[in-house]
Amino acid sequence: MEEDRRILAQELRQVAEYVESTGLDALASYSDISFPLVRGDLKTFPRPSAEARAAERGFDVLRQDTDAAVTALYALSAALDHELDVPQALLVPVMPYIEAFRAESEVDTEGQSAS
Repeated sequence: MEEDRRILAQELRQVAEYVESTGLDALASYSDISFPLVRGDLKTFPRPSAEARAAERGFDVLRQDTDAAVTALYALSAALDHELDVPQALLVPVMPYIEAFRAESEVDTEGQSAS
């Protein structure tokens, strides 16, 4: 059982590193996107369109969610390292990240096998 905990803790750290290197890096590159201003009228100044403003807010939401997931993954890994139980309910928010990591790991493994 102790070995399983270390493997799971290590996997959670790997998932956190994967999310940092893929998700957060991608989000950082999105800051280069510029949205053209739309024409204003007498009451409003030119500003990005409603869609552009929503996209900018969306990038912020994705950044916060991704950062929170990385933080949670490291916290859960630390709990396992200290031999504390991690109930399934605490894994629910980070499961999509774990599944994405596992899926990409499978693709990498299959690609190496085919070589």
